[in-house]
Amino acid sequence: MNKNKFYLSTVILLIICNSMLFGQLRVGFGLSSDYTMTILGMDTDTEVDGGLVLGYDHLLKDKDKMQFGVGGEFMLNRKFSDADDDSGIAFHSIYGYGKYLVNDSVYGVGRLGYNVHAWSSDDAPDLKGGLTFGVGGGYALNEKIAFEGIYSSHSGK
Repeated sequence: MNKNKFYLSTVILLIICNSMLFGQLRVGFGLSSDYTMTILGMDTDTEVDGGLVLGYDHLLKDKDKMQFGVGGEFMLNRKFSDADDDSGIAFHSIYGYGKYLVNDSVYGVGRLGYNVHAWSSDDAPDLKGGLTFGVGGGYALNEKIAFEGIYSSHSGK
């Protein structure tokens, strides 16, 4: 089974688990961003297009204004802007998070975890995962719907 099918199967499993657990299913859009590769000691910068992001967060501890939990995120393939074909990159993350509730609607959030690369081409280089972190905030419309903005960084080799 190729890596992308494995990760997509994992996300589908998380969606099914969401109906049984008390977690939060997230659907988002990652904006286009810079991507830097180091090949034979030389840095190559390129831009990747934006894309859909699916995630799941599970609350472990809720105390006063602080919440702590774990989550996972599946980034659909992002095409390289300068590529002639459909080659691209994505990151799939597992992380712990902390959320500070300013009031009933506004909150700040931070994440720290590990991510793996997913390369869309069959001639993918040997990729290794790395650290991921994110910081941002959100506004909860109600118990089920929130708008959230997060700056996140993904690294790997």
